[in-house]
Amino acid sequence: MEYDDLRKLQRLERNSPKLNKVPDNYLSALADLVKKAKQSFDKSGSREDMRMLENVLEVARDIYNRREQKIIMKALADARTSTDDSSNMLPEEQNLYFRIKEALKDSRSDFSVILAGKTPKKAETNVLNEKLGDEIAKEDKQEDLNIILVRTIKKVPKFVGSDLKEYGPYEANELVNIPKKEAELLSKQGFIEII
Repeated sequence: MEYDDLRKLQRLERNSPKLNKVPDNYLSALADLVKKAKQSFDKSGSREDMRMLENVLEVARDIYNRREQKIIMKALADARTSTDDSSNMLPEEQNLYFRIKEALKDSRSDFSVILAGKTPKKAETNVLNEKLGDEIAKEDKQEDLNIILVRTIKKVPKFVGSDLKEYGPYEANELVNIPKKEAELLSKQGFIEII
């Protein structure tokens, strides 16, 4: 693909409300075009090559943005009418289309339940918050397994644990939580006792 080919695709996307057919190898051809433009600029450092690289990137972004907007609008229309039409979409675009369409269908289904006077299943944000909370709880549990309670026998200087957090300094006869690895090492050296 050359820059002129990219400009033709841009004109087609600008002038049509529907997605236009792009070559199956469009994304790899675009990557090659960008790579060539970068290499040319890196080699020469000229303003002309810099401008060409900027133009390629600008046109590529414009095509992407226009196609993305059309895909979103298509997913919205198809979610309302329960149709599937992913023609003229690249596989990556089809993935986006179907994910958006499914999210919209789920949302419309929840709203229909509300219109029927019933309470819908948990809102998506609550589900996401629960999932996020579960992940944080798992991390906390994993961290808790690596942290143990110890009693200092003598003064322990400040140190950085295997979890990259700072610990100490500690005075003698303090109860503190520190990473298990460091506790074992400090125990062998007579600084602490593991409880």
